[in-house]
Parts: sequence; structure tokens; C-alpha cells
Amino acid sequence: MRTLREQVTGITDTALTAADGLLIAADTADTIDPEALAALAAA
Repeated sequence: MRTLREQVTGITDTALTAADGLLIAADTADTIDPEALAALAAA
């Protein structure tokens, strides 16, 4: 995930979530709550 973030311009953080909002993996800044991000993506 870090490699993807480093190679694609404009991507600052990455998160992989299941359709039901469960977090699978994340490479985010300390200021971002990946669990909350996953829940918002599913909503």
C-alpha cells in the first residue's frame, strides 16, 4: 500500500476495507482514524 501511495500523485493515505465497513489494512497518517474512515466508506 505504501508503494501505491508513493507512486501515484495525489494519493496521501490508503485504506482497504470490506463492503461491510471492516478495516482490512491501512497506511494512513497518525491524524486519520482508519477505523472511522472504513465505516464512512461503507455508509
